[in-house]
Amino acid sequence: MQPLSVTRARDHLGLDGARPIARPIALAPLVGTWVNFDERSGGIHHLDIADRRGALVVRAFGMAAPAPLDWGEVTGEAFSDGVTLHTAVGFRAAYELGFASVMIASYLNKRLLVVDAYARERFAERAAGYDRAAAFPAEDFEDLFAAGLHAPTVPSEHGGLGLGPLGGDTFALWMITKELAKADLSLARCWEGHANSLLLIDALGTERQKAEWFQGVVERGEKWVAWSGEPQAAKPGERRFGTTVTTLKGGWIVEGTKAFATSAAGAQWAILLVSAAGPGGARHADQGAADELLMLACDLGDPTVRVDGSWWDPVGMRATVSHLVHFERTFLPRSRLIGPPGAYLREGWQTAFVPHYAASFLGAAEGAYEYALDYLSRQGKGTDPYVQQRVARMSINVDTAHLWLRHVARLWDEGSPRRPCSTASAPAGRAA
Repeated sequence: MQPLSVTRARDHLGLDGARPIARPIALAPLVGTWVNFDERSGGIHHLDIADRRGALVVRAFGMAAPAPLDWGEVTGEAFSDGVTLHTAVGFRAAYELGFASVMIASYLNKRLLVVDAYARERFAERAAGYDRAAAFPAEDFEDLFAAGLHAPTVPSEHGGLGLGPLGGDTFALWMITKELAKADLSLARCWEGHANSLLLIDALGTERQKAEWFQGVVERGEKWVAWSGEPQAAKPGERRFGTTVTTLKGGWIVEGTKAFATSAAGAQWAILLVSAAGPGGARHADQGAADELLMLACDLGDPTVRVDGSWWDPVGMRATVSHLVHFERTFLPRSRLIGPPGAYLREGWQTAFVPHYAASFLGAAEGAYEYALDYLSRQGKGTDPYVQQRVARMSINVDTAHLWLRHVARLWDEGSPRRPCSTASAPAGRAA
């Protein structure tokens, strides 16, 4: 039996002989002029998309005065909803603008085209330096803020993109995360925590909390994170991690430690998952303590909050700065309580964030796959049948993960009973 040459056209390793026959993707749903009606978002003014003999041609125009700036034409890569489907639901395209390499990722959502643009290559260039220095990727977040991507799960009425399970556009959010992870997994994990925290505020926060905290994100680029980590199985010679909560008339006093506190050296706010029943957070608490789990917003500029930067040192992931954080009788007023006690577990938010976590590691896997493919091509190893078989397995695994994420996103966006929050709002109008 002849070995399989390639599984996808983009996986071609320079082999001799015929390529597999693939049915072309119908580009008609993407063709036309798409105008950005959110003037606050910056970045892209409009897109002209054409079908030229089966090739997707993209012409982007950036926001500029007195007239939009023509970025020129590039060939894009369209994709469908699954292996057996052949109608385009989105595309990717790359621009080299001199000052930056910009990746555009777009997804159809009903009659809207949701467009995300970011300088992924710039993130990749910085990744090694951040890891060596064990430094939070601050410049990357500044770039995301400048590109209008810093408030992904903030509703559009508050100035954000409105992506995620509550906005009816879950897959777009996960694909942004995946693309960031291809450049730098540490950045993606920090971004993931930021996006998830904003989603919790939108789902469970009061209108006053949303107005105040979303304004800080949209206008000042404030960064959020949610911390639960209080593992109870200590290493030999170390005490267990954990917090205790004392209830007062006007709020709570939190004392103790949180481990694996991602973005500890970069975020301005953290949602603390703590319980009056004792240590354990959301993942390690006793079963009976679930209804007492609180979500409290903590200003990380509080002098009673101290970060131990010596605790976190994993090669390749140092830039998540997931340090050990000490709370020395930190007072949190009742106005900082997000949602009713127990809502985080009762409404399934822990489960809701698992696929987003998977999107980060899918991006890392896809980045490693593309690196391996480039290496094999450069080394001229594409004729080795063992190499072909392993490349095929890698490709199938990556594509399968995409399909699973798309399937789960569709369940939520179409209102499946397993959707994490039954009070989700209808999709709002968004970019381009």
